[in-house]
Amino acid sequence: MILTGSTSPEELKLSHSLALKAAALNPDLIQAKAFAAVAYDRFLWSSNKPQIYGTQVTQSKDGKWIMDPFDRTAITDEQRSEYGIASVKTLEERLKTLNEEGFE
Repeated sequence: MILTGSTSPEELKLSHSLALKAAALNPDLIQAKAFAAVAYDRFLWSSNKPQIYGTQVTQSKDGKWIMDPFDRTAITDEQRSEYGIASVKTLEERLKTLNEEGFE
């Protein structure tokens, strides 16, 4: 979990691997899969590639919260669900709410 906060691609790859190992050891531990998704998205962003799960948000230059770069078609919503991640539609609705209500 601690490594998911890193910006180092190497540490994020390790974080992803450890989370997948935890999930393999305890398949009922949905948090491990969620951490794997977060670590993988952060790894992709740190490598200047679009995220695929939709776990990361950042502020654009105009102050709006965005998930981009985000490849919304790289995996299915069913695959996201397997990792405890909401559908693209739900993620986008949450982002809209975040921008309407503000987030500090």
